[in-house]
Amino acid sequence: MRMRTGVLLLVTIALVGAAVAGDPAPTVKISLGLRETATLQAVPGDFAGTAGHSGQIEWFNKDEQTLVLDGTWQMFTFDISAAAIASAGLTGNGIVESDLGVLEHLRILSDGYPWDITLWIDELRNIYDPAGPPPPINKLISTFDGVAGNGGVPYADGTEVMFQEPRFSGSTSGNLATTPNFAGIDNTVGRDDSSSVKVQFRFIDNSPTRWVRLTTFLTPATKPESNPVLAEAGGPNGTYASSTVTVWLRGIPEPASLLLIGLGAALLRKR
Repeated sequence: MRMRTGVLLLVTIALVGAAVAGDPAPTVKISLGLRETATLQAVPGDFAGTAGHSGQIEWFNKDEQTLVLDGTWQMFTFDISAAAIASAGLTGNGIVESDLGVLEHLRILSDGYPWDITLWIDELRNIYDPAGPPPPINKLISTFDGVAGNGGVPYADGTEVMFQEPRFSGSTSGNLATTPNFAGIDNTVGRDDSSSVKVQFRFIDNSPTRWVRLTTFLTPATKPESNPVLAEAGGPNGTYASSTVTVWLRGIPEPASLLLIGLGAALLRKR
């Protein structure tokens, strides 16, 4: 009976997958928003807390990179230099005006998918090259396992770390449904370990102009790992010759059956 049930399930997935074999998985665009902070007394990889809440916000590699919601881990790389500012950000002018800034938000742009979306965020790094002889520094900022902000003790499931809930920012809350609205630690999913930040939200409609400002703004004061400090290349003092930020993301559409359908379609295409 179990074998028969399993076969029926596979056949069902394959048949439904065949009906949609030409349909790709939903996607979102991922960009990085950095708040320039010329007076910041820190080094890349620190957490600025409330110190990072002044200065202009610039977008880097705006809407250039796509996250496919197919359940796989995908790496995103952002060039933190003047060359990578696609356009002025929320309050920015498209010019690098400081040598340091903070990760203010991830910009998540809809492709028109109007149902629930679940994302996981892991392994944030800043690879930067100080001017002069020293080689580039590959700074691991966080894998959300408690090492960076909790004395090595794993965070409890659901703890809000680094990122606020999706509707926190008033600039994009109107783009989102009231529920789901979650950002917190998930100790069951990770790229190289078992921890990451899980994010759940839903756009209010299928407009491809809807986006989420997933901010790292510090509130309450006890929220760990807020406003991670990043190097900016090409700043006024020439402190850094280059700077890139990498982060890994994974996403699935809800209902999760859509992912199964996509997998069934992929299997059929391979035959």
